[in-house]
Formats: sequence, C-alpha cells, structure tokens
Amino acid sequence: EMAPRQDLKQDSHKSKGNQNWLSHTGFLHYPTGRDQLVKTTHGWMNGKRIDDDVGPYWRIHNKLYDMTDFIEKHPGGQDWLLATKGTDITEAFESAHIGTAAENLLHKYYVNDILTPRNSPYTFHENGFYKTFKRKVQPVLKRVGKGPTLYMRFIQDSLALTFVALMIASVITQSYTKIIFAGVMVTNKINDTVLGVS
Repeated sequence: EMAPRQDLKQDSHKSKGNQNWLSHTGFLHYPTGRDQLVKTTHGWMNGKRIDDDVGPYWRIHNKLYDMTDFIEKHPGGQDWLLATKGTDITEAFESAHIGTAAENLLHKYYVNDILTPRNSPYTFHENGFYKTFKRKVQPVLKRVGKGPTLYMRFIQDSLALTFVALMIASVITQSYTKIIFAGVMVTNKINDTVLGVS
C-alpha cells in the first residue's frame, strides 16, 4: 500500500518538536538539514543523500541501481537522474512511471539488494492501493492517451495568438476594449493550461 508504515521504530531526536513531527509523518528519522535557516534544493538533496546513504547509486524499493549509463538515454531528461544520484527515488519512480516499461529496464542496471530500511514511510505492495490504482489506470491511458490532442493544441495556440494580436491592436489603437479582450484570452489560456490542455 502507499500508506505510512507502522512496522519501523523511528529515531529519537533531541528536540521535542522534532519528535512530534516524526510521530505524525511516519518517517524513520528527522531529515538532515531540515532546520537550516536558508533552505535550498541543493541543501535538501544533500541532506537526502546523507539520510538515504546509498552511495553513488539510485535506490528503488529495496534495490540499488547504477543508472550512470542510462542518464543520457532517460526519456525524462538527464537532469533528473543527475540531481537524484545517491538517493532513494522510490516515490518519484512509482509516480512518474505508470506503465511497466521502466520497471522492465531496471534489471539492466541492478547492483544489489539493500537491507537497511527506507526512511520514507510509504510502501508500494503489489496488492496495495497505489499499485492497484496504477494497474487500473493503464488501460484508460492507452484508450484516451497521455497528452493533448491536435485539436487541444490548436485551441491553445489560437488563444495565445489572439492575445498577442489584441495586445498589438490595443497599443496601436489605444483601445481599452481590446485590452480587456486580450485579458480574457490570457485568462482562457491560463485556464486551459491549469486544466491540462497545454
């Protein structure tokens, strides 16, 4: 299931506030660097590398993978793999790969099993909620597709071009009416993007 584990004892931490935080999240231990005054993505990732302690590999579930040779071939781009090297990427892997193609590739990059428990409280049992959900959504995605249709792209591009044309026309004619219509086009474009038409 993708529900917090109850089977692991959490590390204690000096601060009572941190203990309360841990008891509510289900994480194994308090994240390294979480209390730093200036928080950055790089700082968070470096703390995650310390907490996950998987060396130069990527951890998915209880297995280590060396995906160095796959970095340039990764369909999601190489930046993501470069940024997450040395961390547990189980949740990201499961949520980004709905089909089985990525799972079928993993054996090529397998290094070994890892015995230390994951810091994350989430599990992904085969008959649990998340894996069941993924199996049920796969045929739907095959039927409806994963991206926008040509018609959706046409609508989006038309709205963007209409916005630009109305802005140019409003500058030339100094017309507030055209500015208002341009604003309506931008609003429609934003709504389409938020609703996933982009």
